[in-house]
Amino acid sequence: MKSIISRLIIAAILLGFGASVQAARIVQIWNCTLQDGQTYEDAAAVSSAWAKAANGVAGGENFEVILNFPLAADADEGDFSFVLVAPNATAWGTFEDVYEGSAAQEADESFGEVATCDTSQIWRSVKM
Repeated sequence: MKSIISRLIIAAILLGFGASVQAARIVQIWNCTLQDGQTYEDAAAVSSAWAKAANGVAGGENFEVILNFPLAADADEGDFSFVLVAPNATAWGTFEDVYEGSAAQEADESFGEVATCDTSQIWRSVKM
């Protein structure tokens, strides 16, 4: 799911927002498709393992993972979204700094056996 270039872009964007991002949650939404023979249950299992690994990495302690499966959506069979919610930009940046070689990266590689997640969006999310 992650590439070095996308992580560098993320870091640059977050730095550009400055202090206003610190109070807001950072939400990344990945657009995913199941690999042949995989199920939504498989996606949930590998996502749960990734979330547990991410929560054990510096900065990721309070990350939340949400999966969105289509109910009434313009989506193909096997499509879903993987949503990562970081409490703030500081936590996100800390996690990104130590991601390489972490348990989260290992779990990320396992995720690729279940689904491909080629595109994502990053949002600054403010809870009202």
